[in-house]
Amino acid sequence: MTPKYIRFPVTDVECLAAMATFNDQPIPNCVGTIDGSHIRIIRPHNYSTDYYNLKGYYSVLLQAVCDGNCKFLSLSCGHPGSIHDATMMRISGFTGKSLQRSFYSYRCLNKTYQGLPLVILGDSEYTKLPWLLVPYAGTNITQANWVN
Repeated sequence: MTPKYIRFPVTDVECLAAMATFNDQPIPNCVGTIDGSHIRIIRPHNYSTDYYNLKGYYSVLLQAVCDGNCKFLSLSCGHPGSIHDATMMRISGFTGKSLQRSFYSYRCLNKTYQGLPLVILGDSEYTKLPWLLVPYAGTNITQANWVN
């Protein structure tokens, strides 16, 4: 039942609609943002250390990809709170599904940015991928490393 309501865009029309929700943003071809959130739980009897997160409480991790209107495009929940956001993305199946659809090599039909790949924005907890933009990790931002 979930794919009816929470479904990542796969057609040109769906991708363009998701990009339109970010119209006021300076990053072209953005279709979504990804992040994780901890859902507090009571200490489980089994494997409790797996659920103890770095914030100091027991949790399961929820990962969501949303468009610019905060509409869920992908959702995964239930993995132990001790795992890293980047690990959650890998084991949630989102990365595999994206790669299976060749999302990172898809080229948008939007004439302004034609030929550029579609992208998702993530925070510094994620690893940069061809289709996943994350903040610059360096401390010295210069024009030379901004362009490269």
